[in-house]
Amino acid sequence: PDGRLASASRDNTIKIWKFVDGISVKTLKGHTDSLWYLSLLPDGRLASASRDNTIKIWKFVDGISVKTLKGHTDSLWYLSLLPDGRL
Repeated sequence: PDGRLASASRDNTIKIWKFVDGISVKTLKGHTDSLWYLSLLPDGRLASASRDNTIKIWKFVDGISVKTLKGHTDSLWYLSLLPDGRL
């Protein structure tokens, strides 16, 4: 909880905001279609689910996508961490 907020959009991006003053401080790009869901991982990275059929893992502090998970044949609407902390 450092005062930042992440938002997912139909414009294919994730924005990181300074919650207190409402300023967008970073835009994460890499998906090719709308984003539907975000999840903060226990290690501080961010996972995003998209209509482009992929999940991306982000080091959102740097704005870098570090992994893309592929395998679905249609849009992803939701993702959830497993009880042991795995995605």
